[in-house]
Amino acid sequence: MATMTDHGDASMPEYLYRHASSMEHYTADIFVVWCFDDRFREAQMGFLTHVNIGHRDPESPAGGGKIFFDPEKESDREYYCRELEKSIALHHAKEVWLFTHHDCGACGGFGRFGNSRDEELLHHINGGKIAREFIQKRFSAIEKVRTFFVDERGVIETTHMSEASGDQIHEQV
Repeated sequence: MATMTDHGDASMPEYLYRHASSMEHYTADIFVVWCFDDRFREAQMGFLTHVNIGHRDPESPAGGGKIFFDPEKESDREYYCRELEKSIALHHAKEVWLFTHHDCGACGGFGRFGNSRDEELLHHINGGKIAREFIQKRFSAIEKVRTFFVDERGVIETTHMSEASGDQIHEQV
């Protein structure tokens, strides 16, 4: 049953929340993929603000960027590839940013790595490399793919980190 609106029009639904959204078309600064785990959302959003990212096309599958290097099902990765295709076509995205995080349940949790931060980070560095290569090979319109790892201390860019041993990685961070 419709209720009366501010204008007395019973045919329009009542708004539960009012917000003036811009209807102007935008170009996405990035297509960003992060896990739906909300523990790290504040760090991720703060980071995007810190590096002056304005418009973004966000996706939040379990495991975040893992969807491009270790999907549970190939159809899961294909779904996000179609989303990236739409971001490129509709919002002209030229960069992809992939986030993974500490103690991610979709990656097996921290215990999967023997509670070793070095082994966990190494896993995400190696996975990020696979994801970057996959995206760059498949999407010629994408100019840059960057990978990041988030933990309770902040955001680490893993794009250019080597596939070194755990001890060497710990020294790099």
